Amino acid sequence: TLTNAGNDFATVGITSGNNVALTDSTGLRLAASTISGTLAVTTTGALTQSGALNVAGATTLAAGAANDITLTNAGNDFSTVGITSGNNVALTDATALTLTASTVSGNLSANAADLTVAGAVASTAGTLNLAAANSVTQLAALTTTGTNSITVTAGGPITMAPTSTTTSGTGTLDYTAGTDVTLGSLSTGGGVSVIANGGSVLSAVGSGTNVTAGANSTLQAFNGVMGTQGAPITVNVNPGTLSIRATGAASGISAFLMGTVLPGNALTLLNVPPGIVC
Repeated sequence: TLTNAGNDFATVGITSGNNVALTDSTGLRLAASTISGTLAVTTTGALTQSGALNVAGATTLAAGAANDITLTNAGNDFSTVGITSGNNVALTDATALTLTASTVSGNLSANAADLTVAGAVASTAGTLNLAAANSVTQLAALTTTGTNSITVTAGGPITMAPTSTTTSGTGTLDYTAGTDVTLGSLSTGGGVSVIANGGSVLSAVGSGTNVTAGANSTLQAFNGVMGTQGAPITVNVNPGTLSIRATGAASGISAFLMGTVLPGNALTLLNVPPGIVC
């Protein structure tokens, strides 16, 4: 526990330690470290690294709203990470990463083998970019403001909990999965793009309106259906055009959609699906 407010380190590496807490009055570089418990780092400058970090417990990072956090070593292995404060934040994890409640003032990017959003993650003035080689599981809210966008990408499935939400002011919301995308609620004054490259676009049962957008939006299932009869995709695009693609069919129906096409708006089919739109 080295938390004196006057500390001024250049580089700190933890060869071994259980619960580790570090405070630095300026910026700090973390060298290769192995920690069997938790890691808490507080700085008033940029937080970077020169070696891989292996942390078995929860990691909490606070650099101040004006300072960047860059922990992108390919060998990093965190358990959970929560950002108390930071400007532009970039995280890389070689295995599974769980994001707990986090607030950043700039851009946030996180890249892992499997990624779980377990606590509300928000940017006050930047973009959110979450990527996983395998799966993304969203259990809590993703939020940004203004024209900033939110992008979620997975090599496998993207699964939102029924109560989870993704919200931007007028920015774009883009969800792209290698297999299925299961939606909670996406809401923005801009456009929404949901692409299931190897599966279906589905609705999490009990999620309410899945897509609320104020500009042209698209839903594409390249190897499956758009919703199901028991849980149709509920859409509100106004104003704008909703374009859909479904290459599969369930009981002869390719797309189960709920919504109203208002005067001046349109629903278009990007291809001729094997079934009908219901």
